Amino acid sequence: MILVETEGLYAFSSYIESLARREKKSRAILNLLNNKNVVIAKQISDEGIRLGYEHPKVEALLGILAEYRDKSIIVFAQYRSSIKMLVEQLSNHGYNARPFVGKKKV
Repeated sequence: MILVETEGLYAFSSYIESLARREKKSRAILNLLNNKNVVIAKQISDEGIRLGYEHPKVEALLGILAEYRDKSIIVFAQYRSSIKMLVEQLSNHGYNARPFVGKKKV
């Protein structure tokens, strides 16, 4: 799945979990959640997360931020689930990271 390639394990796992939590699931969502390959991919991603693996972009970000340690910086993310993971990763590396999420258009 492209989500794993572009955003990482946490975003993929969060997306699958959000589909599973939906009260009303379309036939397409049910087929996806019951797809053998998706189930295996979810298990592998959860194990990778448990072992501390994440997208290489996170390590690259940490390297860039190290150069600007004494500055205030804004990091943009495409998915809300990525924000949670990035705040956790940055906090674990000693950064004072806080999420800031814009409103969805209504």
